[in-house]
Amino acid sequence: MLLELTLAELKLGQFFIMNTDELETKFAKHLLVSDLESAARSLEILQATGQLSAEREHNLRGLYARSKGDSAKAEDEFLAALSSNPEFVPAVSNLAALYIGQGRYKEAVPAARKAFKLVNPKTIAATMLYVTALLDSAQIGEALEVLECLPEAKRSQRDPQLAYAACFRQSGRYSEAKAIINRLLTQYPQDPTVIRIKADLEGELGDSDPLPFYQEALSITTKYRDWE
Repeated sequence: MLLELTLAELKLGQFFIMNTDELETKFAKHLLVSDLESAARSLEILQATGQLSAEREHNLRGLYARSKGDSAKAEDEFLAALSSNPEFVPAVSNLAALYIGQGRYKEAVPAARKAFKLVNPKTIAATMLYVTALLDSAQIGEALEVLECLPEAKRSQRDPQLAYAACFRQSGRYSEAKAIINRLLTQYPQDPTVIRIKADLEGELGDSDPLPFYQEALSITTKYRDWE
């Protein structure tokens, strides 16, 4: 199996890897479950193939550094990737996400805007990244305009609808936000995020006691964790 190759075998040239996509997928899965040791091994094998472009290699190093909690190293690697290819969307997106996580919104917005403009047709992921940066920097009007760039079929999905609710809530349009959340609850009655936002809105509007909603969201989240 390709993914079971040892680094020693690879360096000896006993195998020829024509496509690194599977290895990158495995690397990403390791990061997702915080298995940094396995991720490091996958990254080392990927680098040893000699088939990674400079931007891809720097981007993967940045993801690994971010997972280790080394934000400075991650930023350096993402910037190095963009130095090799200024239009490499994964690195632009990861840099924007890093800035958002650090609260560096003045830097996050242009990075997220660049990623959004590079992606065509518009994806939910690129749109949500940009909208998040805009909302975090209180640019609500522009956030709504960006959401309108999505086709209706995508705009009506869960995450964009949550973004609309966040825009309305942040601008004091609580009734409109609540209407969206109530509609989402009919589609996703066991979604703890939607239920928590419902609780927040009930508390802000004073329409009902938010505590039962918070308790329900916590119960569902705890149940999911027990299943993992």
